[in-house]
Amino acid sequence: MTRTILHDTHIHLELLLEKLGYGQNFRKYIFGEGNPEGNNLTIISEGSAKISELLVNHQFVIQSTVSTSNFYLVWQLFKSNPKVFFLLGSHPEIVKHGFDMDAYILEQSKLLELIDIKNLCGIGEVGLDYHIAKSDELIKLQKVLFISQIEVAIKLDLPLVIHCRDAFDDLIEILKNYPAIWGKFLIHCFTGNKQNLQAILALNGFIALGGIITYSNTTELIEAVKYCPMSNIMIETDAPFLVPLANRENKVCLPVYIESTVSKIAEIKNLQSQDILDFSKHNAIQLFPLIEENFGNLQPYLTEEKINE
Repeated sequence: MTRTILHDTHIHLELLLEKLGYGQNFRKYIFGEGNPEGNNLTIISEGSAKISELLVNHQFVIQSTVSTSNFYLVWQLFKSNPKVFFLLGSHPEIVKHGFDMDAYILEQSKLLELIDIKNLCGIGEVGLDYHIAKSDELIKLQKVLFISQIEVAIKLDLPLVIHCRDAFDDLIEILKNYPAIWGKFLIHCFTGNKQNLQAILALNGFIALGGIITYSNTTELIEAVKYCPMSNIMIETDAPFLVPLANRENKVCLPVYIESTVSKIAEIKNLQSQDILDFSKHNAIQLFPLIEENFGNLQPYLTEEKINE
């Protein structure tokens, strides 16, 4: 039987391990607080083996991060796995009252100088989340942080992976001011409507679809996906979150569950599941060229006619 080759453009492997009962103590070891000769080393080794098992059908995954410290953690944990590519993220959730923006940006710049991050393929996840911002001050700080991350992406010539919740209009207005990032950004876990999608496409952006597309209350999202060209769509799990409907017997989203999302998109677009996988891989390579540089020729089998449909 032919094995389906999968990929995932957005995953949180360290949180997946924690949800599965691994790694409660590996943070202490990574940050120099544990004993590498003791149980922590065993936990890290077991966690690494578990990730290899979970990704056996995957060609590559893109590991998102939410802060510089979170990046350092996951980079230490998974840098030896050739299937894992990294995003350097500054999620809006890190913005709290008293957040020292200047100190954080300095910490990020030092991290980029000190670590040889050969598998760093983008900046993310970054963005705006007004659901968690409970004051005008926090909204303003989120915007400042987001703009700083756009500037980092432009400086490093890396694509931007964006988290957006309840803040779409402001997010698009900010992106409009940075033409250097147009065509080089991905809205992860897209849940918007056709109008939102049109604004993204106007800036040549990409969207990633996850398990939410399989839920029952997604009429506007489905209409947007029908409208969206396949040249702008990628697939993700956001594992361990957002379990697809067909896999709800398990409360943890596993990497293989991306097949349920692929099947739903194929149904919506009236295509075969393999077409969805091929388009997503093709688009991921376009946005994240480092992936193909590390693996050699990863181009999926897509005819020019199908790409241009």
